[in-house]
Amino acid sequence: MTSMLALTSAWSQAAPLEPHHNWLLQRLAGWPDAPALHHPQLIRQLYQAAGYSRFWRDAAGVPTGAARHLQQQLAPWQLLAPIPALDNLRQLNHWLSDSTRGHSADEAYARDLLITDRYLDWLSDRYRYRWNTFDRDQDQTLLNQANSWGQWPAPFSRSRLEDHLTSWTLQLRQGSPAQWIRDTLTETTPPSAYYWPLRQAFARLQQANATGPWPTLPPLLHQNHNQLDPIYHEILRLQLSRLGDLVEDETLTSPKQRAPLNERLSQALKRFQQRHQLPPSGQLDEPTRQWLNVPLNEKLRRLAHNIRRLEHLPRQLNNHYLMINMADQQLQWVVNGQTRAQTRVIVGNRQHRTPIMAQWLTSLILNPLWNVPPEIARTNIMPLAKRNPSYLASRDYTIIEGWSQPPRSRPLASLPEDAFTPDNPRYRLQQQAGRFNQLGRVKFRLSNRQAIYLHDTPAKSLFNRTQRALSHGCVRVENAQQLATWLLEDTPAWSREQLQQQWQTKEERYVQVRPKVAVYLMYWTAFVDAQGILQWREDIYGKDRFEAHPTQFASNPKPSYHRGH
Repeated sequence: MTSMLALTSAWSQAAPLEPHHNWLLQRLAGWPDAPALHHPQLIRQLYQAAGYSRFWRDAAGVPTGAARHLQQQLAPWQLLAPIPALDNLRQLNHWLSDSTRGHSADEAYARDLLITDRYLDWLSDRYRYRWNTFDRDQDQTLLNQANSWGQWPAPFSRSRLEDHLTSWTLQLRQGSPAQWIRDTLTETTPPSAYYWPLRQAFARLQQANATGPWPTLPPLLHQNHNQLDPIYHEILRLQLSRLGDLVEDETLTSPKQRAPLNERLSQALKRFQQRHQLPPSGQLDEPTRQWLNVPLNEKLRRLAHNIRRLEHLPRQLNNHYLMINMADQQLQWVVNGQTRAQTRVIVGNRQHRTPIMAQWLTSLILNPLWNVPPEIARTNIMPLAKRNPSYLASRDYTIIEGWSQPPRSRPLASLPEDAFTPDNPRYRLQQQAGRFNQLGRVKFRLSNRQAIYLHDTPAKSLFNRTQRALSHGCVRVENAQQLATWLLEDTPAWSREQLQQQWQTKEERYVQVRPKVAVYLMYWTAFVDAQGILQWREDIYGKDRFEAHPTQFASNPKPSYHRGH
């Protein structure tokens, strides 16, 4: 490892010395065995602009408020898997925690420089949206390759540290290192409406976890879960109290024989069940017992991954957007920070996951035709057609050869055996608009390159299921026609009545949406709802870990996507 002393010597040869620069080199040499700096030129210019003030501790070695604030932000990251990508953050957190008492002034100053250097690593990762790459099935592009949206701002514009140096040095000359740290932290933090509620929930769980080991409910031995042994009452009380579901802690006398839960404990259990998407019976059953027995340190780790996945959001959200949480299978329509509506959705199944994406809604298609994905045509539809030759016509399907206009239809009897295979992509199966169309009455086109979009569906009963990871990758919207009406409410040419008339024609029609609408397809197994309550959902895609990283881990198979439903 390159020593700090060798590095300072290299600096001296690389550039002429500025005023007080020799003093800076002496401070670096005060810790000759320290790790090398990653950003020596930036460090030199930042400290020179700040008048060589310390950034993280005062002369007495006491951490500044900015140092404590950074440590709070780093707390979730310390609970993630010990992968090499997190080494710098662990080192940064260690130096922030390590007292400089007993160190020489030069060594204490050198530690300050090392902390700033690793903090620049942290900023660089966030400016480059590095943490998004750990969920490899996303398509973060916001621009449709087939259209020109150059006049729209790019929320995911990536930058280098050097791009910010001029403004940083000016800020340090006019202000203080503490203010610079706070401003850069704020600039790189995900949107506050989603970030800070989760951080506060994380802090509360940390406090609950610090009170001691997590009590565990033994397996249920009786079929009648309304009657429980005394030990269950006491453990339930402890668990629900520490989780905040049993708000007022009172001493519950343990009965000498099995007895029903008292009303307060039953109500607390209902609250817990509702927060974990379980039937709110107020009685202890096996799914509830399994969720209750998840240790708080494990919940903190899962929550940390959800905080990490907030990095998939742009720093500045669009004024009009659709927010879809795939783990919760819910869509929210948000205008100027206010939720206007919410509806249920169906997302991709485990084999055909809906990717994490930040997108533009490029247009609506009323009465959309459905070009069936070849795999679905070959494996799902054609076997039915071969058993029943009238099946295709009864469901408004047409076999089309080629992509010329007007389209050329082909009868089922003349279809070659290898149709809809990669070896013969000449044929496609198209479904006309109508009550059988799998895209329903409206399709919401997005700006990705994976043919993932939102759409209506005729299968409305599926929205009544608790778990709705059922599609081949696209997102089905329960109240799709109503959503189209909301999106077009500022478009005079498309009133509610005109939309209804268009749907009656069964003619396909493309409609642009203005003002522009962003669509954020996110994945949060833990989130804070509008009432400030921490909610938990099943990790249906297995993302509460780092196993999806393309280079560090190879055990998680790459998902596939289809054009379709």
